[in-house]
Amino acid sequence: MGVGAVSTGRLDRRRLALVADRFGSSHDGERLAALEAAGRILAAGGATWRDLIGLGDDDDQKSDHRFDADDGETGEAPHHRVVRDLQQRGGACLTTWERNFLRGLLGFDTLSTKQRGILDGIRRKVGVAA
Repeated sequence: MGVGAVSTGRLDRRRLALVADRFGSSHDGERLAALEAAGRILAAGGATWRDLIGLGDDDDQKSDHRFDADDGETGEAPHHRVVRDLQQRGGACLTTWERNFLRGLLGFDTLSTKQRGILDGIRRKVGVAA
């Protein structure tokens, strides 16, 4: 963890987004400062850059990060429970891509139509294999 980072177990996505907006600055120093600040925010939330992009070291299970909702309350998206169940029940029938996809869904509060379709396909596959 970086200097001044205190792990709360929750990723402050709003603050991370504000800092990430500075990644496109025309000033090298501002971009570097924003990158370092983003790293501290991730560490404080108990996350890594790999977690953020869905390529964490643990292929089978994703940690139980909870994100701060826009109103400041901790919340969990409805699909997170489904994803965790699939990760647990899927076992060997899931491909590496499918496990990574499921882990990545835990970073979203809402799903696109395409993501939901893929999730439904994985649900059918695991249901048949169970």
